[in-house]
Parts: sequence; structure tokens; C-alpha cells
Amino acid sequence: MDFVFWKLYSALKKWKEGSGGKGLRQLTVPSRSEFDREGTSNEFLSKVLTLCPQLEYLDGWKRSYHEGTEFVASDESLCVSRDVWKTFCKSCVALREFSWVVVPFSDEFFLPFGLTTKPNLTRLQLTYNIRAPFRIRRNEYSTGGLNVLLSGCPALKHLDIVLHRLQPCDALIYPQIDEMIDPDVFNDDFFLALTDNCPQLRLLRIRELGSLSNSRKSCTGVVNTITDRGLAALWRAPNLTYIDIHDVKCSADAILNFLHADGDSYQGIATRRIRFRELGACFGEVVQRVLEDLVRVPTQKVGRRRTKAQLVISLSSRRGYVFERSWLVKMQQAFETRFAKGELCFAVFSLKKDKDTVRRSGSSRSAQQQVIAKILARAWIKDDLLRVGRLIFYTDKAVLDKRLQAVLRKSGRRSSWIITD
Repeated sequence: MDFVFWKLYSALKKWKEGSGGKGLRQLTVPSRSEFDREGTSNEFLSKVLTLCPQLEYLDGWKRSYHEGTEFVASDESLCVSRDVWKTFCKSCVALREFSWVVVPFSDEFFLPFGLTTKPNLTRLQLTYNIRAPFRIRRNEYSTGGLNVLLSGCPALKHLDIVLHRLQPCDALIYPQIDEMIDPDVFNDDFFLALTDNCPQLRLLRIRELGSLSNSRKSCTGVVNTITDRGLAALWRAPNLTYIDIHDVKCSADAILNFLHADGDSYQGIATRRIRFRELGACFGEVVQRVLEDLVRVPTQKVGRRRTKAQLVISLSSRRGYVFERSWLVKMQQAFETRFAKGELCFAVFSLKKDKDTVRRSGSSRSAQQQVIAKILARAWIKDDLLRVGRLIFYTDKAVLDKRLQAVLRKSGRRSSWIITD
């Protein structure tokens, strides 16, 4: 291994001399020696910052990167000292892409990276590498540190945040893990800093891996510290075309404010797609309030910004919310009347009926709960109720993905649909 890297460093030196001192623009080294990680990492990064001062891509981590159902993993990790990392951040300012999968998730690494501006950095991933030898400590990272990191990325266009939810059994399989990234650091202040420092941002994703993220037993949100204040900052981002966030505190006012907003600041955007994948207990309230308010407001107030850019907003909940079918039909008819030209359309997607409604009305429930369960069961049989799991607003069917377009074509309606899976 030492001989291989000696040859690599010799080649890097020749490439630098042959390129007039610029060196390589991209370097892909999948892994190094496992016996002295800190020593080899320090040597490697020192050579890189000296021999590749114009480096744009240091992407060896991609060769072994794996994003499974639970964790992010990569064989590549940089166990570098603070001094070497600071020197690297000051020297390699031409980076266009970087993933935090290779370095510790801590302020000691955020601050040096952000204090020296990376004017060409357009892609950034924030996550934790399950195979990395370093651990996560809650007192070692903060929203303030992340905000400094963002301040050094004025050209950022794509931000991907991958979180994990630690399961009790994971401590047995991965004994080096006792904590995961606390999602609370991605709060309103983080989003305000993001939109202030990164005006070119086009794509924002905050997602969670882990079996619990898809489980109905999950009751703790991923990023419940994001409120209407943070979302309002995202609405104002002039170039942001794609937002995908798991578990967010989103009120009806936040959605309505965006729908009613003036579209002058979005003139350069063809389509804006927004997806909030888990609204939790507030899903039903948000859906009801948004639909009722939209059919009451003047058409031109909503349609004013719709001429500026196409729009898709998707709100969903794993558990869903039970609505009366008659109320949904009423909303459907009101929408078709209010938005006769199709300025704004909506579709609701139902979840499967709760087949255990009657079976769960056993001795474990109180008498009142059993009565309610029986009423719900009769309503299901009469088909008076519908458990809605997703609501989509859109301005043009063409901006939806192909699967949704196919589903909506089958519904046969003109401007709004109620779709039962």
C-alpha cells in the first residue's frame, strides 16, 4: 500500500508540473491503509492540498458509497488532524462537490470549511458514515457551526441531508455507534442562514433512513424544529425548485401563504416541486383548512402567481386522516367551480381501509372507545369515510411524474380527483 501511494504522489507531482502548477482537477482514491488511519490520512490530504491546489472533486468515497435501508456507509474516511484539515480548507477552494461522509460531523470541521469561501461549490451532502472510525457527540456540533459552513458556500445549488434513526438492536451490530445526528440542529435558524447565504440553491432534501422511518410506530418527527418561520424563508428563495422534507411542522397558513404569494421573485423558475412526506397528527387539520380556504378566496388571488411558475405541492401522512367522503366531494365540486380553467387542481389519495377496526375493539378498550370503533366500522361498510394519506396541489398535469399522470388519467375528472387505492 505504501508503494502504491508513493507512486501516486510521484504522479501527482508530475501532473502538477505538467499543468503549470494547477495539478489534477479530480482525484478518486477509494481507500487507504487501515493500520495507521490518521497518519495515512494526514499524509494523503497534505499531498493533495500541495500537489492539487485546483482540485474540484475528491470523490473516492463514491466507489464504496452505499445508502441502504438503515445507514449510509463508505469505506473512505479522512481521519485527519485539525491542523491538516484547516490547511486543506484554506488551500483547496476550487471544490465543486463535497460529502461529509468522509469527515467528522462536528463544528471543528464545519468552521474551517466555511471560514474560507468555496465559490465554486455547488453540491453538498451532510450525513454520517457508519463505517467511519469517528463518533458523533451532540456537544460537538451545533446549528451555529452549520450556519458558518453554509456561509462559505455562496454558489451552493444542491443540499442533501441524510439522517438516521438509531434502533435499540443497532448498538449490538454497530457497537461504535451510541448517537446519531440530532435533527433539531436543522431548525428555522438553519433555513434562514441557508437562504441568506445560498441564493443559488435549487434542490433541498432532508430524508431519514432506518426501518422506524417507515413504521407506523414512529411518533417522533425527524425535523420537527422546522416551523412556518423556516418554511417562509424557503418560499422566498428565488431559485429553489425542489423541496423534499421528512417530518415537518407545517401549518395550513404556511401552505396558504405560499399559494397566495406574489410570483415576481420566481420569474426564472419553470416548475417548483414541494413535498412534505410526514405531517403527522396535524395532517388532517392542514388538509381541511387549506381546501376550505382555497375555495373561499377570490380566484385571481391564487391564480396571480400561478402564471409565473408551475407548481406541485405534496402533503402526506403515514397514518392518514379520516374524512367524510361527502365533504371531499363537496370540496371537489367547489374546486371545479372556483378554478374552472384549471388554474389550480388537487388530488387526494386514500390509504387502505383499516381492516382491524372491529377486531381492535376488544377488552383493551373502554366502552366509549368500543362504541366509536363500531360506528367507524359501520361507516367503512357504507363507504361514507375515506382515510386520506396524501394531498397534491398542482397547476398542470404535465409537471407531475409519470405514475401520477397515469393514475389521474384513469380518474376521468377534469380538474380535481379523489383517488382510492
